[in-house]
Amino acid sequence: MDKIKEYILKKLPEECGVYYFLNKEQEIIYIGKSTNMYQRAIAHFNSKENKSKKLLNDLYNVDFVVTGSELVALLLESSEIKKHKPKYNRARKADEFTHSIDSFKDKNGILNFKIVPYEESENAIDSFVTYSSAREKLEKWIDEYELCLRYCGLTGEDAVCFNHQIKKCKGICNNEEKIEEYNKRVLEVVKKSAYQKPNFLILDKGRHHEERALILIENNIYKGYGFIDSSHQINSLEDCRDIITSFPYFPDSDNLVKGFMRTNKYYKTFELSTTPHH
Repeated sequence: MDKIKEYILKKLPEECGVYYFLNKEQEIIYIGKSTNMYQRAIAHFNSKENKSKKLLNDLYNVDFVVTGSELVALLLESSEIKKHKPKYNRARKADEFTHSIDSFKDKNGILNFKIVPYEESENAIDSFVTYSSAREKLEKWIDEYELCLRYCGLTGEDAVCFNHQIKKCKGICNNEEKIEEYNKRVLEVVKKSAYQKPNFLILDKGRHHEERALILIENNIYKGYGFIDSSHQINSLEDCRDIITSFPYFPDSDNLVKGFMRTNKYYKTFELSTTPHH
């Protein structure tokens, strides 16, 4: 790597945040995030990938935002990539959600899943940027939880599903399984895909020792994030209004938050009351 590129990358701190690579015209050509921005940026250029070589060629300057919190970095990176659509970013570029997996109870009281167009969704469990990614997720659930193809909208409404014939479905489509038993497994999927509480804050590391990052979930939806002084008290949703910066909503933000909560242990959550304290 030549000295000039090295000098440019040295502007990035060894801290957690989101970094931007700019070209000669000062256009953003790549956005990334890391718990150590400098190390991550250097790693791009020690890579043998062609993409990295082209990226290095175009690199003229860098910019960055320190977040302290890894979750804030994830969320900021995702929304920034959708906003700027940088040339070298492949993941998370899609801001157009095309399909959702909805859940509903049919006239027999059986809980169903169904892939629907995103704008027709009424009770989305998850949303996707392609039909095939929705289908892949649904098939994974069918496999893991022994769900029935018929009640996942993947076979005719009167058919005994193929999975029952190969003993992968327990026979709800052939009156061989109790509705309660089947519904219990569907609810497990729903529960795993939902937040545990509708209104809460995630408290994470701030950008320095006297600060904390706040990530707000309101009515089961990610609303935005902000930073407060560690000594500051927050009790209700009202208290958050001035602190939280809100972003355009994309359902994959919730996937990022849920994924983070599943895999990280070092954050706290704090349930919020919806009535302001006097």
